[in-house]
Amino acid sequence: DIDRNGQINTADLTLLMAGRGEEVSDFDARDPDRNLLINANDSRQCALLCTLPQCAVQQGCGIGFELALALVPIMLVRGRRRHGAPQH
Repeated sequence: DIDRNGQINTADLTLLMAGRGEEVSDFDARDPDRNLLINANDSRQCALLCTLPQCAVQQGCGIGFELALALVPIMLVRGRRRHGAPQH
């Protein structure tokens, strides 16, 4: 998981291949075969570990942060009405 987002996908493969031909340190996440060189073998090993089929990028959880934030006041009002809180 090169970008450290909890999944292995095309974003990781892109980051890996951007460094193709680079010599790297012993602990570089882009070098899973630990030969200290980023190459096609590293890309293949990474692809075999993909989280989703075809190394797809997992989409967000739904409505998005901005919309969820906009809905908070509405949910608070509805909650007060359900629980019999006085309305102003």
